[in-house]
Amino acid sequence: MNMQQRAETFTTYVGLALKGAIVERGMSATHVATTMKRSPAAFSRWLNGHVAIPLAVLYEASEIVGVDPAQLVENAHRRLTAAMGAPTATVTPLAEASARRTKRAGSEPVSVQPFAAHSTDIGGDLDDDLV
Repeated sequence: MNMQQRAETFTTYVGLALKGAIVERGMSATHVATTMKRSPAAFSRWLNGHVAIPLAVLYEASEIVGVDPAQLVENAHRRLTAAMGAPTATVTPLAEASARRTKRAGSEPVSVQPFAAHSTDIGGDLDDDLV
């Protein structure tokens, strides 16, 4: 299975996780959609994985439902890993570019680490990551 297929499956699992949270709390998808001033039909397509759910919609719906969006994403990732196995470690173009910049600057070579699936360090100043 290629990366794009994994990503599409992942977004389906995110939508289904949100759908499950809505049902668990006794709400309806139509109620959540109308509260967000979104089309119930479009919201249904996002929840059922027919179209990738935008992050803004995931966040807004999570607030209405009262669930942590990070938990939904983590649950979807666990489900993806259980169904398809762990992702293969690949070097991303951004990591390669960073390694080239470091090498050109005369610093020690850097090792590129694969994605840490359970990193809890999500705080801090976002601008620090862009330097």
